[in-house]
Amino acid sequence: MIKTLNDSITFSYADDTAIIVSDKSIRSAEIRMQNEMTKLLRWCHDNGLVINAKKTKIMHFRPKHIPHTEISILFHNYECLHQNKYDNLQSNEICTTKIESVDVFKYLGILLDCNMKWKPQIDNIRGKLRKSSYALYHLSTCAPYTVLRQAYFSLVESYLRHGISAWGNASNCRTLQAAQNSLLKILLKSLHRSNRNQQQSNDANSNTTSTNNNRSDHTENLHKRLGVLNIENLYKTTILNEFYDESNYLQQIDHTQNTRRRAEGRFKIPCFKNDYGKRSLNVSVPTTMNSIPISILNIRNKPKRKKLIKQFLINS
Repeated sequence: MIKTLNDSITFSYADDTAIIVSDKSIRSAEIRMQNEMTKLLRWCHDNGLVINAKKTKIMHFRPKHIPHTEISILFHNYECLHQNKYDNLQSNEICTTKIESVDVFKYLGILLDCNMKWKPQIDNIRGKLRKSSYALYHLSTCAPYTVLRQAYFSLVESYLRHGISAWGNASNCRTLQAAQNSLLKILLKSLHRSNRNQQQSNDANSNTTSTNNNRSDHTENLHKRLGVLNIENLYKTTILNEFYDESNYLQQIDHTQNTRRRAEGRFKIPCFKNDYGKRSLNVSVPTTMNSIPISILNIRNKPKRKKLIKQFLINS
């Protein structure tokens, strides 16, 4: 199927397919998208597959300052295909079904918005974290710290990790960080309770009394004390793991152009003119790579490298 669509970029996972067409002219992009959709529908028809028209959506990705333009893409049905009407894109005598245009849509569990600001996605995660907070709070009253920690990774970090390489560099991630800190404080209280019970048990066995008032609940110490990555470092670890061998984003610095500092193993960071460029993968991937010691990046054993990267980010 993908070979049939030669004028677009296609992503497929299971039965979910995304077709991307880019053009300087919205009308040219509209015509190209119509051609690609027609080829896709014809291929599916010839191979006995049926696409659900109601679940098919189209989205016009654009900067916020560019106004919305009405886009009309026809969803050719089997009658149209049988009568060879698909070559006449202006004919709607038979094809009366138009693909719905949306500004926000969930694809593979990630909410995409037409301006790529990621606010719907981040708001959606915050809603899930609020539900997880309720569950963790009540679990903390009856379960030990080890169980609560496992529940955190299942109910919280799994949501934070999903698709974070796409949205994790967005400017409004600060609201997610505040939500994560609130959840980690529940874990920290459980850890204090567990340590206190253990200390009391040890004191009872040794007939001694001791106190420990060294309790720092400040958010700067939360992640280090619990051994948990914050939002920024979750994004960094994902970038490091997904793009470790990605040559499209990583170009080593030319030593002949960098004689004033040691540049071995470091990567070029492209110039950028605005905040959008700063947050793009072209910049964030080499920047993140350069923030990790070369001795860790040079480790070829992947599990060991991932473990050391996590330890470095937690302690830094």
